[in-house]
Amino acid sequence: MFFGKEEPQKQVNIKEFEGLINDLFNKKIAKLENKALQLMKRINDSRNDFMNACDVFEKLEAEPDTEDLGTSKPNEIKSSKHLYVEALKRLLLKTSSIQSKTLYHKYDNFLVENELLLNDILKVNNTFRKVLYGYSSNLENFKKTFSTYEAATKHLRGELDKFTEELNEYNKIIQVYEKFLEKLEEKRFLKKELDNISVQNSYEVPQNINKIEISIKEYASELYELDAKMSVLKSNMAVIFGNLEKVAKKFDYTSTSKIKIADYMGMHTFGTLKNPEIYEDFLKQIVSMEEYINKNKENIKNYDNIKDNIHKILQGKLKEYIDEFDILNENKKTINAKFKDLQNELKRQTNIEDSKIKKKETIKMLIKNIDEIEGEINTKKQFLENLIYEVYKKKISLFID
Repeated sequence: MFFGKEEPQKQVNIKEFEGLINDLFNKKIAKLENKALQLMKRINDSRNDFMNACDVFEKLEAEPDTEDLGTSKPNEIKSSKHLYVEALKRLLLKTSSIQSKTLYHKYDNFLVENELLLNDILKVNNTFRKVLYGYSSNLENFKKTFSTYEAATKHLRGELDKFTEELNEYNKIIQVYEKFLEKLEEKRFLKKELDNISVQNSYEVPQNINKIEISIKEYASELYELDAKMSVLKSNMAVIFGNLEKVAKKFDYTSTSKIKIADYMGMHTFGTLKNPEIYEDFLKQIVSMEEYINKNKENIKNYDNIKDNIHKILQGKLKEYIDEFDILNENKKTINAKFKDLQNELKRQTNIEDSKIKKKETIKMLIKNIDEIEGEINTKKQFLENLIYEVYKKKISLFID
């Protein structure tokens, strides 16, 4: 308005944008409406006239002219005439109910339906050309109504074509708008991904890996010390058993006891000798074996050494070694179980830490992508606002709720 007050900027929700554009476009092409409605009526009327011409032609009793149709017989042409009319009627009775966004699309959809129909009629004519040749002198009304129908359709297409520039402007805005919506959807998707990863990360709180590693080293050191102590005990027991085994086999050969003392000479016997009853029987056999070597002193090599080891057994030294070894072995089992548990926990915590690192990198990438898309959204938003003003002289500010 000359010297008038400038129109204020209108806040428009993005959900209402397409409706606004359609309204603005309709207002810009409003002068098309009266002419288009007149032509739509003319098209419908001529389509109905053509349908009536079909009815008249179907009832026609005249004989077909077969002079130029070679071997075709009149009855064959008559029969085809009925099929021809039925084919046309099926086409003419077809209707569509396409929803139209704007006045232009309403008229264009209507027009496309009729343009396709005209094309299909020509195809039917080609299929039944013998009928058209046979009744060429009776097609005056057919041709007239078809020509009127075709002319009205072309006239409406011509009227729509006058608004090509306005349609191109509208389509350009819609294309930008659709790209804008795609970016919004992309942002929503990435934001959802970011929220999901952030929630997952909040639940994964790793323990102090350094503390676990220190505990593993401490347990490894304890296991090493236990192994060293157990090795010394094994050596001590091996010394006691070492020179008794041969004598024990000789003694068992002469003994009437069911217990073979040589079977207890070796490191494999620790578990068995822990049993108090078995150990008691073992000691009795050791006493009997001592009597045996005393009687056969001259035939026993290393007698003094063997005698000394027997005394160690009888004085409880072997039992002391066995009990201590057993205690150390139980400690080793307990510590080893803790050691393995910590190793598994270290692996689990390391995986959690690795996962958190990867997720942090993903989060960083998602934030970067979201920022980039946000920039594109703002650019497209401003571009849309400028387009609306440029094309429709309407100041708007888009917002997203």
